[in-house]
Order: sequence, then C-alpha cells, then structure tokens
Amino acid sequence: MSAIQFFIGALGVFFRRNLPVVLAPMELILNAVNLSFLAFSRDATGRRVVVFVVMALAAPRWGSDARFPLYCFATATRSRSST
Repeated sequence: MSAIQFFIGALGVFFRRNLPVVLAPMELILNAVNLSFLAFSRDATGRRVVVFVVMALAAPRWGSDARFPLYCFATATRSRSST
C-alpha cells in the first residue's frame, strides 16, 4: 500500500511544474514513508518517528503555535528512568 502511494506521489512530483502543486504529492510521499514506518517497526520507535514527522510537517501551518505540540512530544518521549 505504501509503495503504491509513494509511486503516485513520485509521479506527481515528476510531472508537475509549479511549486504549490508539487507540495501536495511530496506530502503524499511522506505519508507513504510514515505508513512504512508504522508497518515495519517492531517497537514504539516507528510510532515516535511518525508523530514527529507529522508535527514537523504541520508546524508551518500552525505558525507560532507549533512549539506547544513539539514540546508535548519531547516531554512524552523523554526517558523516565533514572540512573
């Protein structure tokens, strides 16, 4: 499924000319990579990477409010064990 989605996104990037139209297929490619991370991860690392990539992609849309979800992600994934 993710390979098909990646291929469709790659076709969209190669055959489009202007930048705003190319950004949508690029997001489709990144979603395919996220789907692969979720499918092939054996532990929670794949889910963490997916959450980070989704937040990093959504950050320009949120503007200055992007700091809050990134802070929540950083505090949620921080190691809680003490040495």
